[in-house]
Amino acid sequence: MMAMMPQHIHRVGVDLGGSKILAVVCDAGGRVLAEAKKKTRPERGYPAVIERVAGVIREAIASAGINESTLVPIWGVGVPGPVGADGRTVMGATNLGWPVVAMADDLEAHFPGRRFVLGNDVNVGALGEVRDGCARGEPAVFALFVGTGLGGALVLDGHVVTGRRGLAGEIGHLPAPFGARLCTCGQHGCLETVASKVGIRQALAEARAKGVRCLIPESDKMLRAGALREAYDKGCRATRQAVKHMSRALAWAVVAVTAVAEPSCCVIGGGVGEKFGSELLVGIRQALARYPYFGGAAEFDIRLASLGDHAVAIGATRLAEDAA
Repeated sequence: MMAMMPQHIHRVGVDLGGSKILAVVCDAGGRVLAEAKKKTRPERGYPAVIERVAGVIREAIASAGINESTLVPIWGVGVPGPVGADGRTVMGATNLGWPVVAMADDLEAHFPGRRFVLGNDVNVGALGEVRDGCARGEPAVFALFVGTGLGGALVLDGHVVTGRRGLAGEIGHLPAPFGARLCTCGQHGCLETVASKVGIRQALAEARAKGVRCLIPESDKMLRAGALREAYDKGCRATRQAVKHMSRALAWAVVAVTAVAEPSCCVIGGGVGEKFGSELLVGIRQALARYPYFGGAAEFDIRLASLGDHAVAIGATRLAEDAA
């Protein structure tokens, strides 16, 4: 009697960020069986980061305690930058200091017989929320991930819309009516200059210059989301003003997307989004009432992302699934 070949039932996904690398092993239902994490250390250069990604993947697989023959042969990676149409090339990653790099090829050199597919981290995180998170089953979803920057993604019928040049969803670099701060992209007044950690850092600096009380010291260059939340809870006037302004900006983003695509729901995620959670949703809904033509706050379905730190890594497993 012939022995049955093992089925490919376990999936590998990676979240490569500016500060951390997270790899997970999931079952077919999207449940995380094991994970491994390391700091990215981008200052050490691209080859060193590739080595670290490969190491984290190996650690996650070892922690899962599974037979490697059960792993799906295609593995996914979410990266902090635009990805070429082939799903194999990073078209530059500012946060990592990378030019165009053939990342899939370089990872495959570490894992003979495996294939890698890449996706923008926000797109991949949104895919995770649609397939396995708070927006499961929704036909049209727009996600706003508020972190160091502001990323957006549109998912229709369970698939990410990337557009001709991979720019679909990049609402963070759309100039908005909230001031004229200089953005990291070189434009002035981008939505990201208000609705992101970068924007909040600028807002706090402006508040300090005006003598507004701020509990976050000027020397805090990292501006962790947890520190922002702590200052907010302690009644920091500058932080509360910045978060209120961010809520209004995110409401404007929801309306702008609704005017074009009218999604069935909008998902708010990212490190800052998750830390402020329900307070941020309240602020967004209050601001949405200012746009009665589009139905006001009552007509918008705004949800908090539910997968937390695992959103991008889990979404990467689904990206690989689609590439099979």
